[in-house]
Amino acid sequence: MYINKLQWQGFLGKDCQRIEPRKEKDPVFVTFSVAQAMPGRVNGTTQENTVWLNCKARWSLERADSLTPKLLKGAHVFIEGALEIEEKDTATGRRTYINMVVSNVQFIPRPMRAEQETETEAPSSAPLKAEAANPSAFNPARFDED
Repeated sequence: MYINKLQWQGFLGKDCQRIEPRKEKDPVFVTFSVAQAMPGRVNGTTQENTVWLNCKARWSLERADSLTPKLLKGAHVFIEGALEIEEKDTATGRRTYINMVVSNVQFIPRPMRAEQETETEAPSSAPLKAEAANPSAFNPARFDED
């Protein structure tokens, strides 16, 4: 028995490309690439190299409709699938490509920067409704010494 499973986390380099099916019941073909920064050593110094993974997916129309609008440049994703190695002849010689046939995509929320947090937080001195309904809920304001 063989296991061919790859997990990868990174950022999309550009918007996904979607190829519509020829027949109504055929799957939608979607391609995208995911970048990941990998630390490495060159001549004794630590450097960060970017590794790109080409991704392919064959999804139902419903799944493609729900996922492709989110597969945009810069999206942070965790993907799972099978490893596929593809060799192509080019003008400069034979090249080897590492691809993933994607079976699962999870979107990872990006943390807000400090500037965004201060802009989106609305100052409020009124207690939350949940706190009013449940007075035993943790409220750090109760422990402030004035």
